[in-house]
Amino acid sequence: MAVSLRIATTPEDLDLYRKVIQVVYNRDEVVSAERVPLNKGELVGIAVDGTEVLGGFMAIPYELSRGEAFFKTGGIAAVGVCPEARTGGLGGDLMRFALTEMKKAGYELAALYAYRDWYYRKFGYEVVGRRWQVKCPPHRMPIVEQELPVRKLTADQVEELSPCYEAFSRMVAGCHKRDAQAWKERLGEKVPMIYAVGDPVEGYLWTHMPGGFWDDLEIGELVWSTRRGYESLLAFMRGLAINRGNMIWMEPSLCPILNSHWDQGMTLSLHRQAEMRIIDPQSALSKLRSDAEGDFSFEIEDKVGIASGAWKVRYSPAETQCERLPEGTVPDLKFDERSFIQSLMGEPNLADLIQCGRVHVNRPAAVRAALGLMTPMSCWCSEFF
Repeated sequence: MAVSLRIATTPEDLDLYRKVIQVVYNRDEVVSAERVPLNKGELVGIAVDGTEVLGGFMAIPYELSRGEAFFKTGGIAAVGVCPEARTGGLGGDLMRFALTEMKKAGYELAALYAYRDWYYRKFGYEVVGRRWQVKCPPHRMPIVEQELPVRKLTADQVEELSPCYEAFSRMVAGCHKRDAQAWKERLGEKVPMIYAVGDPVEGYLWTHMPGGFWDDLEIGELVWSTRRGYESLLAFMRGLAINRGNMIWMEPSLCPILNSHWDQGMTLSLHRQAEMRIIDPQSALSKLRSDAEGDFSFEIEDKVGIASGAWKVRYSPAETQCERLPEGTVPDLKFDERSFIQSLMGEPNLADLIQCGRVHVNRPAAVRAALGLMTPMSCWCSEFF
């Protein structure tokens, strides 16, 4: 096969990509332009042999949080190779091509939800953060005070949730900066029942209330900005759970239910963790801020080569500078691309990765300085794609 890879730039190219979706994900049923509109500035790549399309990928633009900073991130979605072209390495070629094109487009990170995590590690992706699924029977729900009143909101009132969500995104890395359109997409075509505590909102959840008596009840999103907001939600959920089998919801690893309200009979399991990948370490690090001052140097050895290099970092409350390290200079820290993205996002954090032998330290005094900028932080990806 004389396969060529290119970015889709014409309506005909986009139709070819939709054909990949049709074959790989839609049981060969035609995918209309309305179903996959491609209207958010997506980066779409296709693999073609003559007039036949053999595979493709889509990178959806997101802005993912890390404290006060936001990283331009490509959410890799609907990547696929048609059956007749599989097992020949085309999938790997598409993944490397996607990274090259995302770097050209100015992306700093990439993220995806893997069918098999080990496969994407070959291209520098690694599991970042923890998404814990809590399952709790009604009689084990914590008995806490509902300090804040609860009210039901409509989709037209969703802007009232934004300040609470923004405060949460400063506590938890990996949250997408949501405008009105992003809120609409996150809620989905069938708008759920939205409940908020406090005015202004200090916590909210939504649910579609699936099932009936004795069935499990799943919460779609649970977000809080204060402790009383979180506990008021727990008190409200205790009422929701009265005629159900289990309450099911998700929390990041700061996990107040585990830290303050755990009881026998509850279960906790990892759920649909995201993998991320560094594309532009210099640009990403330059966005971070710290209340302290420090400096350190580091090197990344990237098997794909996208993020390879060595840099010197100096930071203060006013700015963070990240410049290329002169050739021949021994870096303080040595990462591979996978340990770097974890350290950058804060979970697992740099100190833990060093203890596990994942980061090589040439100058021990630099570890504290690096941790002053790449602080430990709970992380999860707030969007599903």
